[in-house]
Amino acid sequence: VERRVTVPVEQALLGLPGLAQARSLSRHGLSQVTLVFADGTDLARARQAVSERLAGLEPPAGVERPAPGPPATGLGEVLHVLLTGADAERLRTAHDAVLR
Repeated sequence: VERRVTVPVEQALLGLPGLAQARSLSRHGLSQVTLVFADGTDLARARQAVSERLAGLEPPAGVERPAPGPPATGLGEVLHVLLTGADAERLRTAHDAVLR
């Protein structure tokens, strides 16, 4: 997946105007490329440029053509919290009253 899908997608997207960072994740049967654009970059133009670059790719046989996912912000995941303990009622109270 890394060699045949992720790397070609990354290479096609590098050099986009306003691109600040590109990250990727490859797992068995999964390729995810995340692009981070500089503040102030026009989202519509950036998405159009990404779509145009992806349209020019020829994926390997049996692989769907890559497509942009929904736009997201860096604030999508800020903090993960795990509450543990034996008393479910106290955990729920802590969640509702303290964390929320």
